[in-house]
Amino acid sequence: MDRFPHPYTMEAAEHWVNIMLLLEPNYNFVIEVEGDAVGVIGLEMRDDIYSKSPLIGYWISETLWGRGIMTSAIKLITTFAFENLDIIRIQAGVLGNNPRSMRTLEKARFVKEGILKNSMVKNGVVLDEHVYGLVKP
Repeated sequence: MDRFPHPYTMEAAEHWVNIMLLLEPNYNFVIEVEGDAVGVIGLEMRDDIYSKSPLIGYWISETLWGRGIMTSAIKLITTFAFENLDIIRIQAGVLGNNPRSMRTLEKARFVKEGILKNSMVKNGVVLDEHVYGLVKP
């Protein structure tokens, strides 16, 4: 999303951390590899009719892509969420030009539920949103 800037500067990191510290409840976690913070994964709790269907979001350093780290992190947070939170599903939206993220979700048991055609604009490019879901077992 645009709220996550690229390139990611130290100022952007400090701004994000300050926002995360204000969230209550806060289900955002650092992904650590060998003592280094290399990414983030979190659940965005929603209101009203979506209160039992949080969104999942994540990122990891490009240098660590393809190692299964994010798939493992997604499995950990979804297990945690279904065991500890009053939710019934977890949903993810993926930009149409990000097949690696789609595959990562699929390896973590998420199912593609639909495609929202021309539903977003990222860096001036109109993209489809691929909607994934994982329903509580």
